[in-house]
Amino acid sequence: MGFQEDGEYLTLPEKDPLDDLTEIQDQLNNLVDNKSSTENNSESNSTEKIQHSSHLQTSSQQQCESKTDINFPSISTENCSLEVSMFYSSLVSTIKNVRQYENPELLQKAQNIIPVNKLRETAKIKFNMLKNSQDGISDQTSNFSIEDCLLIGLLDWFKNKFFKWVDSPICTFCQCSEVQRKGTDIPLPEEAKWQTRNVELYTCTLCDTVVRFPRYNHPGKLLETREGRCGEWANCFTLCCRALGFEARFVVSWKDHVWTEVFSTSQDRWLHCDPCENVCDKPLLYELGWGVKINYIIAFSVDEIQDVTWRYSCKHHEVKQNRTKVQESWLISTLENLRTILQQNLPPERKDKLASRQMKELVEFMMPKSADSKGLSGRTTGSLAWRLGRGEIQNHIPYIFKPDNKEQEVKALCVNYSCSKDLYIRANAQIKEIKHWTSAAFLVKDIIRKEEQDWKMVYLARQEGTDDATISWKFDISDCDMTIRQLEVFADSNTFSTGKIVWEVQEDKGDTHILKAGEKSVLDSVKGCRWVTLTAKLNGGEGTVAWQHTQLFRQELQGTEFPLQITIHLQNA
Repeated sequence: MGFQEDGEYLTLPEKDPLDDLTEIQDQLNNLVDNKSSTENNSESNSTEKIQHSSHLQTSSQQQCESKTDINFPSISTENCSLEVSMFYSSLVSTIKNVRQYENPELLQKAQNIIPVNKLRETAKIKFNMLKNSQDGISDQTSNFSIEDCLLIGLLDWFKNKFFKWVDSPICTFCQCSEVQRKGTDIPLPEEAKWQTRNVELYTCTLCDTVVRFPRYNHPGKLLETREGRCGEWANCFTLCCRALGFEARFVVSWKDHVWTEVFSTSQDRWLHCDPCENVCDKPLLYELGWGVKINYIIAFSVDEIQDVTWRYSCKHHEVKQNRTKVQESWLISTLENLRTILQQNLPPERKDKLASRQMKELVEFMMPKSADSKGLSGRTTGSLAWRLGRGEIQNHIPYIFKPDNKEQEVKALCVNYSCSKDLYIRANAQIKEIKHWTSAAFLVKDIIRKEEQDWKMVYLARQEGTDDATISWKFDISDCDMTIRQLEVFADSNTFSTGKIVWEVQEDKGDTHILKAGEKSVLDSVKGCRWVTLTAKLNGGEGTVAWQHTQLFRQELQGTEFPLQITIHLQNA
């Protein structure tokens, strides 16, 4: 029919004539119409019974199917172009898919998998950090809620702990990762029941085994497979958002990408969430970050459909020129008709709320965004709050280590940090554990903790896009009748390309001591001091990944060693 394989998709070249394709579609429509007419004449009574009983089905898949049981008006190719017909079919198909997210059994299945309690606990910690923020930052975070922090945590968990990206599958026989694409196949019955539209075929280069990669479209199945590309990621993540009680939309770009939008009740607006990228509230990512020529972006939920293209662009004039698939008047009226169908059985108060949101959203779209240089959020308010919530920057509350009674008794303050566990251990203290790397740091500037799920490594590094960063830890003995006798430090770090890390110790006498990374340093020169600070300064590196060229405490995700070890020996004053 003229379609060509283009990576993940089959596309028809723009210059190819549509005559053959139109004729094939008309023939298929005639077959469908003839079959439907025959079935309706002979089985109308039984069909009514089946439709009535569909609401009593109890299996997970059957309940999902009943959720899509809404009649949408058909569109005839006689009155419109093939492209318009295909556009409309995509709208209706996606509407039916997103209604699966309301299936109680699917929601429960997702809730049983998501570490809800842990995510909520972490959200509370981050929210309290925001509440305690100073220097005017609280003005920008006043509308930031615990639920917003929970959303950020869910994104991070989904990206780094739950779902896996698949460019190509591994061999099911020998586990070799070197496979070659050889085409596609129709789904097997077991694959088809999970709404698989196509199956990619690969051949193992080692043992010649043919490997099937079914592109599952059922979110319940994706909770089990936990892998795929952007379609699977957004599909499963949107279900997870619904499972945690968020109002969520499945967002489709006609430039071959999908993601999620979540409604923030505290900020009274829809938030862009891309689980593949682990980003929130960066709607200009695609246009400015990826260079995508945007045309149509539509958001779908159980009770609404909305053209949200303008949220994702600061070049509205260019976007208008790119929107050539369908007429604007047709799109507006079609979306309005579909929205009416979706909301026909909603209570009046829900309809009013949705109408109010839509009106506010349309006003937002009328004002093109201006992007910031790094965040691509297109906002001047709120962006700082999101960076705080994600841990990208910290309005940091300085922490100072002070010896407690037990540490004074043994005359030693010992602190070890595990990056894999993100945990400080104070061996001699009454309270031995401090969770989270920022919680015990004295100064934090543009530092993040990075987990690499593909390499199974974790480390502290500079915030992406920054030229330099600093982190320090302070130890103060002033409150007790003691002084420092000796300092032992082991601090591990790695640099790549032109990256540079400087480790130094400052003490109250005014002296600075440079340490060598990866080696144990013993400083007797700090004898008699009341306080010392250990500081790491990160800079350098090359290209867009320069931030990754300076890494602190790099270790395996399951590593048990402590890449930071500090022991302060004390003496009586």
